[in-house]
Amino acid sequence: MAIQIITDNHKSTIKKMFESATNTISIASPFIGMNMANLLCAAKDNNPNLTATLITRFCREDFVSRVSSIKALEKLQSKGVKIFAYQILHSKAYLVDDNKALTGSANFTNGGFGKNEELSLYIENEIKINSGLKKYFDDLLTGLDDYLITAEQIEAELRKSKELERRARVKKLKLTIIVLAQTKSQKVNHPHRKQRLDGMKIFG
Repeated sequence: MAIQIITDNHKSTIKKMFESATNTISIASPFIGMNMANLLCAAKDNNPNLTATLITRFCREDFVSRVSSIKALEKLQSKGVKIFAYQILHSKAYLVDDNKALTGSANFTNGGFGKNEELSLYIENEIKINSGLKKYFDDLLTGLDDYLITAEQIEAELRKSKELERRARVKKLKLTIIVLAQTKSQKVNHPHRKQRLDGMKIFG
């Protein structure tokens, strides 16, 4: 039995958990990053019989702002990970084989498992706690039967997110052009500069 505080070694902890998985991996995380998705995909590659389940938000705003990666979801889905959408999800929990768990503040992103200051508890072979976490996942999934994300939904979201990103880039570019034009106009119309320009002679 073990309960350990995890601060600066989140990624190595989850990597060991995934590598030790023999039957199931269950994840609840609002945001998903590609680097962490790759770790889960590697676990699936090493053990094709592994059942992996992910509960996450499925929000276009998150994808466009890049706090969560729709491409990461696409990759996970292609590897057979079952992904369920739960828009009000805020909890972060990771359960392996129902006897190893990590729960705390870390999203399943590169920030959560590398860059950010996070705090979690690693729990191993604590029957009461781990069974409680398993029940938490089971209870969540009971209400999410109709919210299994399909490949078609991910593909459609990829297209829409790309279009919104394109529009945002165009809007930003237009604003930049306007600001540059205003700055140039202010320089030309500056009183001292105008006097200098008025005093200049053009020789032809």
